[in-house]
Amino acid sequence: MHLAVIIPTYNERENLPELIYRIENCLKKMKDFEIIIVDDNSPDGTGEIAEDLAKSYSNIKVVHRPRRMGLASAIIDGLRHTNAELIAVMDADLQHPPELLPILIDKMINDDAEVVIASRYCPGGSVGNWSLLRQIISKVATKIARILIPRISNVSDPLSGYFVVRKDVIENVNLNPIGMKILLEILAKGKYSKVCEVPYKFLPRERGRSKLNLGTYIQYLKHVFKIAKETGEVLRFLKFCTVGLSGILVNEGLLWVLTELMKIYYIISSLISVEVSILSNFTFNELWTFKDRIKSRRARKVLMRIMKYNIVSLGGLVINVMTLWFLTSFCKMHYLISNIFGIILATAWN
Repeated sequence: MHLAVIIPTYNERENLPELIYRIENCLKKMKDFEIIIVDDNSPDGTGEIAEDLAKSYSNIKVVHRPRRMGLASAIIDGLRHTNAELIAVMDADLQHPPELLPILIDKMINDDAEVVIASRYCPGGSVGNWSLLRQIISKVATKIARILIPRISNVSDPLSGYFVVRKDVIENVNLNPIGMKILLEILAKGKYSKVCEVPYKFLPRERGRSKLNLGTYIQYLKHVFKIAKETGEVLRFLKFCTVGLSGILVNEGLLWVLTELMKIYYIISSLISVEVSILSNFTFNELWTFKDRIKSRRARKVLMRIMKYNIVSLGGLVINVMTLWFLTSFCKMHYLISNIFGIILATAWN
């Protein structure tokens, strides 16, 4: 099976020779592979080093670009220069250990997966010596992606820059990424059914400078929202929020009716109104927000989904009612105002 290893470069002349040597060494048992170096006109002479390496290794192609145009678009350009069935993507800074490549490829073949990701966050993985701030930023960035692009919710490291993908996953797919996170684009739009992850330790950079800066984070946010918009998830998120707001109105309105008009004790009224709002939210999400995702509307399937939805919401129900009771009984707030605080805390919990 033909493999292409695509390596985008910008100012990596110190790392490139060692990287190529290690890739050639760890893949020497593979009969058919090539390395495609895509250089963004590096001012440190990385492109010239790449050309020298191509003279020493017959399986290296070098693609020169006129200026710095971004890591993700460099990978897209690399794809245009190969007909390989398997595509591996990795950075040139030696933070992605080349020795993991055969393991990723074996995982793909043995598990019949279309995408295999080197993950820093699945069990056994590590971000190495990252600062606490960088760890927090990475976790928040991953969480944002999972919220806005639900298709990746089961992937531990959708922002990894080290992965292997079958070419047919992205064949005729409109990949138009911004910034550095090409994998996010592939996972959101690609044609695949199975993703596997392999743990690895993200190594510290020994030579050269990191490309991360404030502009990188801004580009990332633009990219995530662009994907969410293109895949329809922004509209879905707005629908979800609208349903949530309707649930608040149902909760508050029914609480007032049961307490004031039917003279039911406000705690009992709260239990009833919270449950009705849960069922109301479920119904609207089922028929509107997630209408396109529901595979079966058989009564048994619907009842199972209602049960699961209630179980997930149970903690929120307890928090809502306990907050209502505490603020009303001890802080002497009006029960409808207390209920709003209860809804806010329950929403945060959920």
